[in-house]
Amino acid sequence: MEPFLAMRSAITTTVLFSGAPQVLPACLGGEVMAETLSIGRETHADIYKASGNAEVFEMLRRYCGDVEYALIAIGFGLFMGGEGLRERELVLAAAIMAMGARRQAGSYLKACFGFGWTREEVQSVVDMVGRVAEWCRVQVGKVDVGLLEREAREALEKNS
Repeated sequence: MEPFLAMRSAITTTVLFSGAPQVLPACLGGEVMAETLSIGRETHADIYKASGNAEVFEMLRRYCGDVEYALIAIGFGLFMGGEGLRERELVLAAAIMAMGARRQAGSYLKACFGFGWTREEVQSVVDMVGRVAEWCRVQVGKVDVGLLEREAREALEKNS
C-alpha cells in the first residue's frame, strides 16, 4: 500500500476506534483543558447564533459525541476562539467557499453578519473568491449575499 494511503488509513482507524478526544489532543502535544472546552462552547455559540442551523451540532452530539466534543474543544476552542475571531470568521468563510462547500460556506457567511460585517464587506469577499476561483478554473457556485444576510438577521432576532 502507498505510504500516504497507509498513514491515512491508520489515522482514520485510530480516530474511529480510540476516540477523537483522546487522539486529537495527543496530536497537538497536550491536553484539552476545561477552559479550552469553555472557550470552544462560547466561540461556537458566537459563530452559530446567526447561522440558524443548530441541527448540525445536535446531530453530531447525538450520534458522534466524540467528534462533536473534538470540534468544540479543539476546532472552536484552540483554533478559532479568542481575540481576532471576527476576522478569522471572514477568512474561514472565504476558504470554505473556495472549497465549494456551499452549505457550510453559507453558515459561515451568515456568521459574519453576526460579527458585524456589512453586506458590502461580505459581498466583496465573495466576489474576490469568485474571481480567484474563475482564474483557477474552479466552480464555487453563486452566493446570494442578500439572502444570507436576511436569514442571519432573522436567526439573530429569533435567538435574542
